[in-house]
Amino acid sequence: MPCVRYPNHCQNFTLAGHQLLFERAGFKIKDAGVDLGPVNAIIVLIWVFIMEYFPALMRRPTAYLWITGTYIFRPLDRYLGRRKNSYVIASTTYVLASKQ
Repeated sequence: MPCVRYPNHCQNFTLAGHQLLFERAGFKIKDAGVDLGPVNAIIVLIWVFIMEYFPALMRRPTAYLWITGTYIFRPLDRYLGRRKNSYVIASTTYVLASKQ
């Protein structure tokens, strides 16, 4: 599973922080929300945990089993991503903005 992570991961923004960044730069927010939701965040977090902390010989097989086993849960993000509180554990947020 491709994942940009430490030490190459540079920024994390909350949804509110993401919007504030653009507003302070003079943009008008047209839309904002969750792109990859809570299910994806949990899946990736556990995958990174496996890849970083499991013994070397167990990493790849365990990560493969984990990722393969999670495909059944991924569609839940379509539902959870529309919830008002989906940003709390969202993996990725977006902002659509225009310059005023």
